[in-house]
Amino acid sequence: AKRHRFIKYFELKHVDGYGCVRPRLEAINHAKGDVFCMVDADAYYDKDYLKIGVKRLLSSKKIGAVVPRMHFWDANTFISKHKSLMYEITFNDPEQINREIKAAYHSPWFIKKEVYDQVGGFHISWAYIEDVYLARNIMNAGYEMVHEPNAHWYHRLERKIGEIIRKNWDIGRMYSTEKNFLPVTLIKVGYFTLPILAIPAGFIF
Repeated sequence: AKRHRFIKYFELKHVDGYGCVRPRLEAINHAKGDVFCMVDADAYYDKDYLKIGVKRLLSSKKIGAVVPRMHFWDANTFISKHKSLMYEITFNDPEQINREIKAAYHSPWFIKKEVYDQVGGFHISWAYIEDVYLARNIMNAGYEMVHEPNAHWYHRLERKIGEIIRKNWDIGRMYSTEKNFLPVTLIKVGYFTLPILAIPAGFIF
């Protein structure tokens, strides 16, 4: 921001329970461009990542969003190496990655503003699932989500059992504070806390 005047930096006070959706909504409210590119704090990107991703996004009116090529960052434990291998196998198989994109398993990291506005964008209640819901809505509106294998980025994910348990516990606890007991809430809590129950069950049975 100091070097380039067109870059704007906004500091947002953290509030528990919203995951990435709240800062993304705040950023989009300040954005003035025709393309939204979502980035994560625990990731880094190739120098030509933006150029390649935006070029693919704007290559067709039918394309509403682009899924770039994801890699695992710093895979140095058994768990992280296994997860990294699974990601590499998936992204190296065009048919598999396209099936997963159509099933809304992957995030729309490059998005046309007009498409985002048309489908209603993110909703503040979509914490930790905002990317999946947006992907589904983009495709339901008749737009394509495509994979761009030459736009590389590297995401740091959980590397230890304790990190996986903590993440799932935090997400489950967040959903349990919605202060309602509708079936969908109970399903959310159960889904995100199930891995915690599965570990002691494995020792017992």
